Parts: sequence; structure tokens; C-alpha cells
Amino acid sequence: MRFVGGALGVVHTTRWATGHANHLRCEVHGTQGALQFDLDADYDTLNTCLGKDAATATWKATKLKPAPNIYQRFIKAVKTGVQDQPNVFRGAEIQAYLDACMTSAANGQWEAVPDWQ
Repeated sequence: MRFVGGALGVVHTTRWATGHANHLRCEVHGTQGALQFDLDADYDTLNTCLGKDAATATWKATKLKPAPNIYQRFIKAVKTGVQDQPNVFRGAEIQAYLDACMTSAANGQWEAVPDWQ
């Protein structure tokens, strides 16, 4: 990935790696710190290593407000008449990113993804 500010990033995804059954973990590392979210370890905790803590590799855990489950989101959408995310439009947007990844891997070049906003 290439960010607007010029930074480079790498994305790796799998939920079924050896030793992990349906594992969901997200990590973001940068020059000023890192974030980590791991559904297998603790589904409502965000781990951070930011600012001066980055120099000493000190991680801090922050409890997050529980997210509604899919059933709660569906009932709310029915009651309010407001469609929740993800919707068909969001699915098409994600598919565009996946298509760009496949094309980039095939031709060895950066692929632009259209702005969906």
C-alpha cells in the first residue's frame, strides 16, 4: 500500500493460518507507535503502544464499548428503517479493492482504486 503522505504499508490477511481457527487480529505499526486488536485474546480490548511507550515497548490495554452483534443491528434497522453497514454499496467497494489486489499481483504494478466517496 502507498499512503497519501508517501508511507508504504503491507496488508496480510488470513483467518485460517496453522494453529488459528477463525482467528481475527489486526495490527498497525508506525514510527510513532502501534495498535493491536485481537478477537481471540480479548474481543473488547484495544492494545496501544504510543508515543514515549514505543521506546520501551510498553503496551496499554483499553476496554472498548461492546459492539452490537448482527442480530441487534438487524433489529435496529427494522425498527428505525435505516439500513446498517455493510450494505451492497460497501460490498462493491470492498470488491474493487480485492480486484485491484489481484490485478496488482498479476502485473506487478500499483493499481489505483476509484474514490467511492
